[in-house]
Amino acid sequence: RSDIITINGPRKNCEEARQALERRRQELEAEKEEKELRSFQVSMQVDPKYHPNIIGRKGATINKIRDDHDVRIQLPDKDGPNADEITIMGYEHQVKAAQDDIMKIVQELEEQ
Repeated sequence: RSDIITINGPRKNCEEARQALERRRQELEAEKEEKELRSFQVSMQVDPKYHPNIIGRKGATINKIRDDHDVRIQLPDKDGPNADEITIMGYEHQVKAAQDDIMKIVQELEEQ
């Protein structure tokens, strides 16, 4: 495969086509960069006994964290091999803020 595009035709049309292709290339590059930034991921170890508190009644607590920080949070299967691993994905600063919220819940529970 080649990265070279050949445009043939009247000079004005060729220039317009070149500019349109360049704009599209920039859009695709920006989308790719955005996707990479949005793909930051952290896994944290949390004792499964705290998972119900992190989830909250009808998912209220975890959904609030997801909404507040615009992140995706995956909890493990409770009988799975990594039953203590919670994974958070999104922009780095939002992931870290969600991680802090989860750790606050765990610390409060451990202090009881």
